[in-house]
Amino acid sequence: MNHLNVNSDSSFLQLPESLTTSPSQSTFMAEEDASICPLLHNTSSPQLQLNLDYNHPLTPSTGNTDIADDQVENDDTSSSSSGIGMGITGLGTNYHHLHKNGDIHHQENGNAKKKKHGNIDYDYLNALNIPLTKDMPGFVKWNWPLIRKATFFVFLSGIFAMCAIIVAMIYNLPRVCTPEMPWFRGRVFYEIFPASFKDSDGSSVGDLRGLADKVSYFQNLSIGAIRLNSIFEAKNYPEDYKNIDSLMNISKELGTLEDMKFLVSELHSKNISLILDLPLYPFYQRLEPSTIENMTRNANKMNSDEYRRRIERSIIDNNGITNVMRFWLAHGIDGFYLKGLENFAEDEYLMENMREWKYVLGNDRVMIVNETLINAVSDDIADEILQSIDLVDVFLDITNGTQSIEHKVISTLNGKLKPSENGPWIHWSLNGIEKRRMATAINANASLAGLLMELMLPGTPNIFYGDELSMGNVHDPLNEHAETKHLHHLPTMPFTDQSIKFTNQQIIPWLPKAAHFSYEHLNYVKEACALRKITPALFMNAINKDDNSIHGNTHIRANKDDLLIIERTYPRRHTMVSITNLGSVELSLDISGLYYSGELVLGPAKRSKVFFNNFRIGALETIIVKLDK
Repeated sequence: MNHLNVNSDSSFLQLPESLTTSPSQSTFMAEEDASICPLLHNTSSPQLQLNLDYNHPLTPSTGNTDIADDQVENDDTSSSSSGIGMGITGLGTNYHHLHKNGDIHHQENGNAKKKKHGNIDYDYLNALNIPLTKDMPGFVKWNWPLIRKATFFVFLSGIFAMCAIIVAMIYNLPRVCTPEMPWFRGRVFYEIFPASFKDSDGSSVGDLRGLADKVSYFQNLSIGAIRLNSIFEAKNYPEDYKNIDSLMNISKELGTLEDMKFLVSELHSKNISLILDLPLYPFYQRLEPSTIENMTRNANKMNSDEYRRRIERSIIDNNGITNVMRFWLAHGIDGFYLKGLENFAEDEYLMENMREWKYVLGNDRVMIVNETLINAVSDDIADEILQSIDLVDVFLDITNGTQSIEHKVISTLNGKLKPSENGPWIHWSLNGIEKRRMATAINANASLAGLLMELMLPGTPNIFYGDELSMGNVHDPLNEHAETKHLHHLPTMPFTDQSIKFTNQQIIPWLPKAAHFSYEHLNYVKEACALRKITPALFMNAINKDDNSIHGNTHIRANKDDLLIIERTYPRRHTMVSITNLGSVELSLDISGLYYSGELVLGPAKRSKVFFNNFRIGALETIIVKLDK
């Protein structure tokens, strides 16, 4: 190392004697010597004396023969330490020793004993100079390890429970978000002539029990309410169903009041309402004065409770139409179609009675009238009537071409029945108990096309039983039922399940089945009803703006007498368009000026892409397209 100019004299590398001598002769200053064991108490205990040996890290350890034999042996960790060793030696035979687990043991003559009482280590408390008194709090004796474990598992259980609740809430969220509507607005009604629907007792005439057996059929068709017409006692029911004897008695051919209660219960269990047609005229020739109207003039002389009690008592005592309504409402009926009320358009008690009837019905039950009543009275009276009713029946004739349909729909939506927030809705009808079947008037395909078109209109569409099958008039080639020819538009119902007959096979129905019907058409109607049920653009009749203004959501266009386009919109939803061809030939046209493309949701090639620059539609066909946004 001489070439590095380092002095190689052995005296130069010799360490000072003070660093190689015994550790007891420390060369550190007083402050340094006191700081090498900062964790030890700086005062002497009367029961414990410390003897500290220090080995300098540069000095080989020479050991200490004075350390007791039970000194803590160095483990692998301590052997790799910096070389600083500590020894604690007591003057007597008793000393405390700190183990790895934190316990302090009491050592007597080399025998370790651990004093505890319950969960309390008294030696540990003594070492911490904590006095044990009778006033020691009770929680000291608690099993704290068990408490910590229980608290931990309770905490985890709470976390898991909250996660499960959140997952369940997410799972139960509605698949679609639709506006809440009263049950009679926008839903599909189904009108039935009970004598021709289903016979349950083999009498050859349909009955109420037969209707109850087919509730699942109504549910699968997405029906919201059933309308029963002509159920009342008559001299020769059902052939002479119009000549009724009472509005409170059911025809014995249909069943009893108990059968009606059973039917109501079955329908309500499927969230389907029941409405009765009340044929007021000619059963009633005039209207009676309203008891409510008479007391209204003196209402200021009575307090509200007394006024209401007198109204209720007077209504019960009334033997007229009001009493009929109360009777059926008590048996679960959800509303009435007041047929023939237009014959009382000039009656002086019309408005009094209508207010009374609506008072009895309340807001959850409906009152339906025909549009002829609205057209037969003055505008002022019409406005008052519209405040008391919920639905207005409007007949839509599809036999006169598409331009006639367009004119009827537009004039209705822009006239007295214009959509409003609190006004009545339109109850559309294409057929009825006094109308000829569309399938017979035109053909079966026209019946289906017209029904699908009706289901696209704003309001509450009505299906006459059998129209979902495009059912025609009675098949009577040999003229064997000539005496009931005025009822041939009311054939018995053919069900899709061939094992289910209208009546027993040994019994001949009171009327034969229809000349033609199509089970294939039923599938299209089911899909259209289900689509309407979940699509706000279809079941809403208008758009309510934030400024409380009402705007129509229907646009209708007709081309000559064959093509009809109905467009239905709703904010933030897909626009739905139905295109109907009531002509006898297939049409190929370019309507890309109105629409570009969309998805066919109901038609012969469902779910296919549609482009309107070269659009084709068959004769007597209706298709429904969801437009691309």
